[in-house]
Amino acid sequence: MKKLLVNLIGFIVGISLFIGVTVSADTPMYRLYNPNSGEHFYTSSTYERDSLGSIGWKKEGVGWLAPDSGNPVYRLYNPNARTGTHHYTLSGGERNSLASIGWRYEGVSWYAINDGAAYADASSFSNSNGGNSGKSLVGPNADGMVYVASGGNSDVYWYRIENMPSNTNFNNVVKMSEQTAISRGKHHSEKEKYN
Repeated sequence: MKKLLVNLIGFIVGISLFIGVTVSADTPMYRLYNPNSGEHFYTSSTYERDSLGSIGWKKEGVGWLAPDSGNPVYRLYNPNARTGTHHYTLSGGERNSLASIGWRYEGVSWYAINDGAAYADASSFSNSNGGNSGKSLVGPNADGMVYVASGGNSDVYWYRIENMPSNTNFNNVVKMSEQTAISRGKHHSEKEKYN
């Protein structure tokens, strides 16, 4: 009887440990800034982060945690741009189109949420400003969408997700139309206007 009880307790403890284990599937996405071109660069690679840091890029820390699976976000590089530029997109069609006109496809940069929840469109991370001034071009995205953090500074909306405060929990960012944001009492970030 004692042996049966010990085995039963061992079995229950083993099962509860197995069921209770949660694996963190979050990949840190490092953000770097090139003060010469104004480009922001995002990578999960510590090698890329450290290599770029050693040649003058400013390491800005972890921008967010990306899931290990979901919708792939593709990274492309334009070698023909005066200062070089990267573009991030969820669209395989856009990836193929840019590659066909000379952009270098660099693979999947990270994965975006895949559960139907609202998330930031990765194409908003594109740095297409040419980069002379180090300033971002601020205005609504092509689809007229803006970003609002649910919780915290939720009375403010942002045109570009990379201009949101560094302490933003990007897992709680909601994408909506600017008109919807305004109708819900949100106002545009004064900080972003002057970025």
